[in-house]
Amino acid sequence: MKKRQEKQIKNNLKKVTLTLILLGFFVFFIVQTYNSLIYKRPDRINVFILDERPTLLSISTSGESNYILNFYSDLKINVPGGFGFYRVGALNKLVDLEKDPDLYKRALTGTILTFTEYYFYPRSVDIDYGKKEDISIVEPRIRNILFSKSNANFLDRLYLAYKVLTLKKNSIRFLDTPEKINISKDLVFDSERFEEKYNGLFFHSTYRKERKSVQVLYTKEYTSADIVAQTLENSGIRVVDISKSSMTDNNCEIIETQKPFSETAKDISNFFSCKLVLGESEISDIIVNLGDIERKWSNSKN
Repeated sequence: MKKRQEKQIKNNLKKVTLTLILLGFFVFFIVQTYNSLIYKRPDRINVFILDERPTLLSISTSGESNYILNFYSDLKINVPGGFGFYRVGALNKLVDLEKDPDLYKRALTGTILTFTEYYFYPRSVDIDYGKKEDISIVEPRIRNILFSKSNANFLDRLYLAYKVLTLKKNSIRFLDTPEKINISKDLVFDSERFEEKYNGLFFHSTYRKERKSVQVLYTKEYTSADIVAQTLENSGIRVVDISKSSMTDNNCEIIETQKPFSETAKDISNFFSCKLVLGESEISDIIVNLGDIERKWSNSKN
């Protein structure tokens, strides 16, 4: 009798353990789905794919305005955080040295000055070389999205792979790569010309419909506020003011004047990894208080 009871207890424990494990997987799947592109479905998704032929892919989820921007490895782009202009083909080495994969996001955002949410990069740390004339126009490869290292979760990868597979050829526009010689005599990506030529191309219709105004606050690094403001503007968000603040709070915050929080405020919060809070503002609907991310987005080398 005693052995039978012990066996029954063990079986019950196994059943409870299995149930908890299955419940945990179910909750994990629900959370992953809720935080994935499958659920969120933003108007536009910008993706950077780094391999021997670096590519920016901008996908419209609601229309047929899709864009591809091909880089080449020897071209230098602006990397915020005091790194200056850096070769695209050496970004993987820089990320490995700094142990900060989000440098990809900051580098591309600091270059095309619009939200670049996802990045894919090789598992091996290589330095690539290649001039403009050596690189032909290419489309993103599915294997990069499915198997490269990335900040995208599994469901995001599946969604992006599906979108790439179903892109219609006539819906893709290949963008030019403007260049200039900077004061250091380097050939660099010309962000100003790119912005002038393709102004409005990366707008999100959600932000335009919500019509939220934004004030950007910084404490020391104006270049950080400028990059952030231009990024917001080029994504379709209206920036009405950039001001120096005397606030000593080091926490990056996105402050909105009313609840429920707008999609604009939530997306700014998610992109810059800042806390979203309720607060007051005299001149805007949303305040972006840069706080501790100010240095990461600065062009200053000091």
